[in-house]
Amino acid sequence: MTIIIQHYGVFRNLGDSTSLEISLPTTISIIRRAMVEQLGEQHSFLVGDSVIANDIDILPDAYVIEEPCALSILPPVCGG
Repeated sequence: MTIIIQHYGVFRNLGDSTSLEISLPTTISIIRRAMVEQLGEQHSFLVGDSVIANDIDILPDAYVIEEPCALSILPPVCGG
């Protein structure tokens, strides 16, 4: 199944989204690993420090995705 993860913040430098071919069910942890494999090992810390969310919640790494859905990756930000 294709899972598309919309990019925000610094991830926009890598394009608007990442498209991953992953068998369902899967977990957010597996999605993170697949993103690093596709984007490159140099992005592993950024992917690890970012949150992955659906339209409603920030999802923990153990969250199970059982059907196609829209996801976003949100990097950490600084602000005041």
